[in-house]
Amino acid sequence: TLHPGAPARVIARAGVRLRKTPGYKGKPPSDVLVVVPSGATVTVIGGPQEVDGLRWWRVRWRTFEGWMAEESPAGLPLLAPGNP
Repeated sequence: TLHPGAPARVIARAGVRLRKTPGYKGKPPSDVLVVVPSGATVTVIGGPQEVDGLRWWRVRWRTFEGWMAEESPAGLPLLAPGNP
């Protein structure tokens, strides 16, 4: 499972949106900091928080820090524990 201080990798084919705040419903486009590409390794630095029916983790990727959902609204996994 994911936990703060551990690496995780993006496993979604199209990458995952890294957001300023947890949640996706009713958010402006400016809430998205960057799309983290598939295969990238992130560091989990906080969380989880349950928002909009999803589990969100605070992560760091390169110079960006923000929130990423563990699964999509359709239940597809977006993040997996560990390095690639």
